[in-house]
Amino acid sequence: MPEQPIAIGNWRQLIRKGELKECLKQVVTWTTQFQEFVDSASGLQSQFNTLEKERQNGVLNHDDALVRENRIRTDLQDLVNKIYQSPVLHERSKQLAPVSEDELGFRESLIEILPPEYSQLEVLSEGDYNVVYKATRHAGTELENAVAIKAFKHISLIQDESAKKLEFKFSLAQKYSNLDGIVTIYSSYMSVFPQFYVMRFIRGLDLDDYLEQDWPMSLHEKRRLLLRIAEALRKGHQDDLLHLNLRPSNIKIDLDGDPQLLPFQIVQFSFTRRNIKRIKKLVTYWSPEQVNGGTLSGQTDQYSFGLIAYELFTKKPLFKGDTVLDIMLRRFEVQQSISDFYEKGEPDILQNELEETDCPPFFIDTIRQLLQADPGLRFQDMDEIIDEIEDIEAKRTRVKTSFKPLERSFERCRKQTQFYTDFYESFFEQKPSYEKIFEQAFLAKEQVRNSKTSASDAPMLDEQRKKLRWQFQHRMLDLAMERMLLFHENPPKIEERIAKLAQSHQAFSISPQDFEVFLDCMKKALLHGDPDRWPSSASIDEIWKEFTSPILKIMQKNGGA
Repeated sequence: MPEQPIAIGNWRQLIRKGELKECLKQVVTWTTQFQEFVDSASGLQSQFNTLEKERQNGVLNHDDALVRENRIRTDLQDLVNKIYQSPVLHERSKQLAPVSEDELGFRESLIEILPPEYSQLEVLSEGDYNVVYKATRHAGTELENAVAIKAFKHISLIQDESAKKLEFKFSLAQKYSNLDGIVTIYSSYMSVFPQFYVMRFIRGLDLDDYLEQDWPMSLHEKRRLLLRIAEALRKGHQDDLLHLNLRPSNIKIDLDGDPQLLPFQIVQFSFTRRNIKRIKKLVTYWSPEQVNGGTLSGQTDQYSFGLIAYELFTKKPLFKGDTVLDIMLRRFEVQQSISDFYEKGEPDILQNELEETDCPPFFIDTIRQLLQADPGLRFQDMDEIIDEIEDIEAKRTRVKTSFKPLERSFERCRKQTQFYTDFYESFFEQKPSYEKIFEQAFLAKEQVRNSKTSASDAPMLDEQRKKLRWQFQHRMLDLAMERMLLFHENPPKIEERIAKLAQSHQAFSISPQDFEVFLDCMKKALLHGDPDRWPSSASIDEIWKEFTSPILKIMQKNGGA
């Protein structure tokens, strides 16, 4: 560490007051420790001495003297800024962790190096490893007057990451912080000690305060909060930026009622020093892989998101207890309950507790999947979760649990044009005559459409017609899967529709055996479109047979087989 203490704040104050002589004296004395700065400081000292001598001898007029003094002032300010941002200080300060265990002492260290436009620090929150302050920006700046400053206490807890890597991470965080739902980062100072960054100050409540005060929240408002949070996470995950610290206290509800995520975790910590309060907070909202030191991914944030979703509906944390042991026992109990649900079909803790709320039945299944202990059993990405959230207010049926993987797989595949191409190429190869039947069905639909348009309408272009025909074929495949999914939730109603469909097929000379080929091609397209879920044909065969057998029986009964 430097033998002489650095006093950046004091130097800047002297420059603002025009006391260049005293400032130069302190800077020159301090820079004798560093060859990197000593020449620049000595050069400025020499220029200032020459200026003072020429003033005393009357060699310079007032205006010329003022120009040279302003130039020295500017160069001195630039030097102080270079010293402030120099990695040399960062490297030499690593042995300092921390500056002070006392917040007041830490604040004094921070004030010494803060840029001059920040003042009036007020503690917003304090943890073992950082302090968040509210600060005032001086008038005349472009940003809002109130900002928040997050400062890190322990340099030794920051993993050895290169300055370039940290700079890249902050550039990503700042990029996403300018979008809706993520608190804006204005600037970062990671090459000084204490390290800190400046972000937007949100006027409003933390989500945990919001829940604790039992604010009335409609289903629509819960849907909106979850959707905004999920969209913010998706933005970060697109560039492999993980939040890793998602909990209600890190979500601000602004004055418009919109959630704002505190910035994605940029600096990773190795928590070698933990107190009981900190551990309780971690095990309440961390994923199993975080608690157990496993591999982290986008699915890690999904787990914490599931805990927040549960808490929005119940107004209480899923993992709660007076001690860390109580919380860990509760985690084990919930996880075992979820495993029993999937393996034995027994109602679990989530179902028992969420059914008493306004959480839609299908979304209980969504939360359960988010809270799977194995990250690979959660969702593929935030897009799939957003699809679930968007349906919260829709009158959506609850798909049978054993068929949930098929529903997820279909939702994933239907986003891929190749899925439909694979299906129709396979089906038409085995049943070439059906391409003409599809064409006839499309023509019939087109005739109905044309009968509703005026004679003055221009004829459809060939390319437009091809596109509509392809969309029609997409929709036919979609309808087939949707009907099968609905059948397993409401058999009497959907069975009647499938029976009518079989009779319609018979009128077109479509046999039940041909429908079996249709289903087999659909299975193959799912295998090809979702290989992560279905690594082999054997992995889907059993569930596919259970899924399609009762529907095939209805088709055979009503289709003349």
